[in-house]
Amino acid sequence: QGLASLSHDIRTPLAGAKGYVQLALDEPEGPDRDRYLACAVERLGAMEVLQMATVNGSHAMGLKDADILASGKAADLIMIDLNQPNMRPLNNIAKNLVYSGSKQNVIMTMINGKILYEKGRFYTKGQPDEIYEKAERIRKWNM
Repeated sequence: QGLASLSHDIRTPLAGAKGYVQLALDEPEGPDRDRYLACAVERLGAMEVLQMATVNGSHAMGLKDADILASGKAADLIMIDLNQPNMRPLNNIAKNLVYSGSKQNVIMTMINGKILYEKGRFYTKGQPDEIYEKAERIRKWNM
């Protein structure tokens, strides 16, 4: 019974968080979307959310060599500007990223050792709008 209870305790918050994330994905950017994401995050701890977005995201996409920063791995990297009001105070950076971080805090994005975005400038083959459109098609296809 203890194992069943533990399983339920793990599954229930994850199911709730997944439901709120799905609601957020169906909403355009705005206060409703932000509220749904905040509800999802409340059900999980900040470190769990970061792990889901990084290590677990890599595993879900079958990218076993891109899950962590380590020699021989192809992990992606982002540089975050912590010197912004939404990231202060710096008591808990994980919570700051999850609860307060936004795309405006991203200074640089590196994928497999190549800088693709830095300080407002994209270094990609396609235009940002083309990339966003393709990402949206992939998201809808995976639903």
